[in-house]
Amino acid sequence: MAGTRYRHSRAQSPGDVPLPARPYGQGANTQVSPNPTRSSLEPSGSASSGRPRLRPGSAALPGSAPRPRLGSSAPGRNVPDVDTSTKSFKFQREKDVAMWRLFFSAMAPGLIPRMNSKVGESPCKEKHVVLLSPVGKIEISGCETGLHGIKLPKTSVLPSGAEASAACEVCEGAEEMPEPLRQCTAWLRAYFCEPATLANLPVPAFHHPLLQQDSFTRQVLWTLLNDVKFGEAVSYKQLADLAGNSRAARAVGTAMRRNPIALIIPCHRVICSGGKIGNYGGGRLVKEWLLSHEKLQKEKLAY
Repeated sequence: MAGTRYRHSRAQSPGDVPLPARPYGQGANTQVSPNPTRSSLEPSGSASSGRPRLRPGSAALPGSAPRPRLGSSAPGRNVPDVDTSTKSFKFQREKDVAMWRLFFSAMAPGLIPRMNSKVGESPCKEKHVVLLSPVGKIEISGCETGLHGIKLPKTSVLPSGAEASAACEVCEGAEEMPEPLRQCTAWLRAYFCEPATLANLPVPAFHHPLLQQDSFTRQVLWTLLNDVKFGEAVSYKQLADLAGNSRAARAVGTAMRRNPIALIIPCHRVICSGGKIGNYGGGRLVKEWLLSHEKLQKEKLAY
């Protein structure tokens, strides 16, 4: 018939009877026996043995042994036992977690940096000073080597008389102050009361692990200290550009949160790109006051 496609006949053995070609779509599910004496409805088998062929998923023949499943130890088969249960996996996972916890608990003392200037020295003797300022009491800590930290009070209401001309006095820890703490209190007094003299005062030495490690956070903080001057403000992206990585604006924000030396390392001068002042460790009210104070004092110094 013209236009009708026919299937190719299978390769036949010498004892097979030729089968007629069968068009597509006609009797596709009908089994044709290679032996014409057998019914076409009987299951077809091999030409040599005459045994019926088993299709995938069909039941085993009567009297034959069932096929061994994967993971079973059948005699004569080299099949390893596989535990597919979730109990073994959970037990191994808990075992690994316990091992790593033991490892980190043993290594933790070596991972935490000390407040030492050199390896092998005894821990430094930390001193504390409290300075009364226009924004409240400022806590200063340090040792003979340098400053450990400057902590501003986090408040939503500034104390009365919060003006630039307000006196800055050491109210706690004035006795036996190490030299870095003396320099720090002198620098803070000048910052609040006499900004014009800041250029003549030395910046106290720092002795904090974060500022001794070679990291991007340390690079950002040093860049902020050296490049952003009194009365200026930069965005997080601009500071990332200055630090050498323009795509690290989020890392700059993390560095600002980790800044241990507030005011001297002026993280309050870093604002959002849209002009908003952003967050601050001492609170937004204190950050607004510091920015206004620097702007006002810079305008006075310009005349």
